[in-house]
Amino acid sequence: MSHTNNKKLLLAGSAMVALSSFAAGKVAEAASVNATMKAEIIQPISLAVAQTLNFGRMTVGLAGTAVVDTTGGRTQTGGVNLLAGGGPVQEGIIKITAASGLPIDLSVTNTKFVVAHTVTATKTMSVNNFQLNTVAGGTKTTITLTKTTGAMPVGATLNVGAGQAAGAYAGTFTVAAAYQ
Repeated sequence: MSHTNNKKLLLAGSAMVALSSFAAGKVAEAASVNATMKAEIIQPISLAVAQTLNFGRMTVGLAGTAVVDTTGGRTQTGGVNLLAGGGPVQEGIIKITAASGLPIDLSVTNTKFVVAHTVTATKTMSVNNFQLNTVAGGTKTTITLTKTTGAMPVGATLNVGAGQAAGAYAGTFTVAAAYQ
């Protein structure tokens, strides 16, 4: 072999030794961590009727309304004449059971519901202008319970037609609730 080839071999060998010793000195670094995970199951919302919304007794000549507000106060308009009796005139009360400290959206699910004559179901009256929580509350509100139970007063307007058929009327309305 020529002297030049030997130099080339020597240089190549030296470079390989230098690179292999550099690579051998380099240790791969690895790390790991146990990250935490959490979950919280909260109490589902439960609603129940604690008190029936009752418009009480009345007579009618011309069309009008009977209004029961969220405090149980009752007023009339038009040809409706409010009378005593017919069960206690009262606001409705919805009992809410849920986790405390979390905002809850409550709403009346429709703007109008119907009460029907208990004997002749085709004779009806509409109920609208629902109020939740306060007299000016409207059909939606947000509350936060400080305990796991609470109460939501409900008021509304009964629309009585001229010459409305005498008798007892009954119906339902729906309140929905969801955590924000």
